[in-house]
Formats: sequence, C-alpha cells, structure tokens
Amino acid sequence: MAAGALPSRDALVQAWGDGLLTKLSNRARARFRVGRFLAVDEGTAVFALPNETHRSYCEEVRHEVEQVLAGHFGAPVPMRLVVDEEGGEADRRRRSGGPAQAEAAEVPGAADDEAALLDPEVLAAETDPAGSGPSAEERLKQIFPGAQEL
Repeated sequence: MAAGALPSRDALVQAWGDGLLTKLSNRARARFRVGRFLAVDEGTAVFALPNETHRSYCEEVRHEVEQVLAGHFGAPVPMRLVVDEEGGEADRRRRSGGPAQAEAAEVPGAADDEAALLDPEVLAAETDPAGSGPSAEERLKQIFPGAQEL
C-alpha cells in the first residue's frame, strides 16, 4: 500500500475478518460486529450498520476503530458510518429462511431482531468486563424464576 493511500475494501474486509475486530474493546466490538465494509469512497472507508440507532451508537466509538485500522495499515483510515438498508434486509431474510425477494414486513420478528441489537441490557452485558456480571447460578435463576438450588 502506498504511503497515504487507503486500503481497498477487500483488504479491509480481510483484515477485519482475520482479527482486527477482536483487537477492539468489548464496547466497540459489541457495536461493530454486526456491520460490514461497503466501499472505500472519497478518502474514507464506508462501514454499514443495520439501522440509524445502531449507527449512532457506533459513532461514539468510531475513533477507536479508526486507530486500530491505522495501526494495522500504517496510515490513517477515516471511516464513514452509514445505514445498510440492503444488508439489513438480506440478513433478516437469511435468518428467517425466507426467499430472497421476501419483504421485511413478511419476516416475523424482524423488527424485534433489530431492537434486540441495541437492547440496553444486552449492550451492557456485552460491554461489561468479563466476570463483572451475574454468576451462572444467578443467570439460571433469572431464566427459570422460582427454581431452587439443590
């Protein structure tokens, strides 16, 4: 890669899949793991996320991701975060097992899946340091109310 030149979309995708995502903090990794690189356009890497709410959460930690990318590629890699309408629809169809031409409104629970991505409790659980959450026993009691330990 020439000095000052941005990596290609393919190079970004490969590096991301080969471990750059795992170099992020828990907070950034939980937010960015559902996105994908779409292109390199006008001096920025374009990264798509499933909805506007998720995009705004990712914007809070975008700088950390840019630092990891710059460290890997040896040059600044500015990012632009966008909403991925097409990718979001394809993911919902794939999860539902529906045909490629299925509409989002026909996919049961599609809206619930998006809401679960940013559920505050889910985000907190994914971004808390290991060992800081409830124990396995406490989680089982939450899942099975009224259960007793023997």
